[in-house]
Amino acid sequence: MPQLDDSVAYADNWKTVLAADAASALVVVAIGIAILATVHVVVGGLIAAVAASYMVLVARRGRRWAALRREAGL
Repeated sequence: MPQLDDSVAYADNWKTVLAADAASALVVVAIGIAILATVHVVVGGLIAAVAASYMVLVARRGRRWAALRREAGL
């Protein structure tokens, strides 16, 4: 079951969690671009756009987690 709170921000491997999220989004962006170039423009563009939006959310989560860690003195 996915964790919906920010408790991972206090873990030692918080940067690894963010890197894994960003890497998976980057792979999906690449898949979307490949589909866009070879199969279907709309479908590939939609997949790439959704994955790129997720990358923005990962970056925002990273900033939020960094702030939480600063406030906690970590």
